[in-house]
Amino acid sequence: MSLINKMLQDLDARGGQDAQGVPGQVKPVPLPERGVPVRAIGIGVALVALIGAGSYAAWRYTHRVQPPAAKPGAVFASTAATQAPAATGAAPIARVPAAAGTGDPT
Repeated sequence: MSLINKMLQDLDARGGQDAQGVPGQVKPVPLPERGVPVRAIGIGVALVALIGAGSYAAWRYTHRVQPPAAKPGAVFASTAATQAPAATGAAPIARVPAAAGTGDPT
């Protein structure tokens, strides 16, 4: 402990600095200002937006609503009934049942 006291006393006697060892133009470097890291915040916001958009697109892709499948027979029957007269150009003929008791008058 006495060695430390002796060194402190020598330092106080010299004035706290060694004038020969340090030039007068040397100045301490100031600490950098602590500001908001704009670049890091921008990258973070871009990553969050990209992950959000990708998640939404994946959710939409996996939850697609597909139209209900129609029965094949029902589709062909309705299509044939509506397209047959138009395709031939003739109107459909209605059959009238014969009345009972009527015959040929000849």
